Amino acid sequence: MKQKGVVLDGTTYRSYRDGKVLRFMAGGARHLQLYKAPWVVIHRADYLEILVETAKLLGVDIQLNAIIKHIDFEKTVVHFADGKVLAADVIVGADGKQQVLGFQAHCS
Repeated sequence: MKQKGVVLDGTTYRSYRDGKVLRFMAGGARHLQLYKAPWVVIHRADYLEILVETAKLLGVDIQLNAIIKHIDFEKTVVHFADGKVLAADVIVGADGKQQVLGFQAHCS
C-alpha cells in the first residue's frame, strides 16, 4: 500500500470561511505508536486492486455480483438472496453506502 498510497504526517482541517485551523490530526510517529501502522491515504481503485490480489493469493473465496438479503454483524454471517449463508472471520463489502451492506452497517 505504501507504494501506491501516501503516508501522512498529519492533516489539518481549516474553516472554509477564513482558513482558521479547526483541528490537526497527527499521523507519523503518533499514529504508529497508537495503531502500530502508518496512516496511509490511497485511491479507492488502488486499494481495491491490492485487496483483491492479496485475497486471491491467500485463497479467499470472493463472491461477486451476489445479492445480499441480510448481514448479521455480531456473528459475521451473510444471508444471500438465493438462500446461501456464509459465515466468515471478515466480511468486506464493496457495494457502496446506498446498498444493503452499507445501509445495514450504518444502521447497526
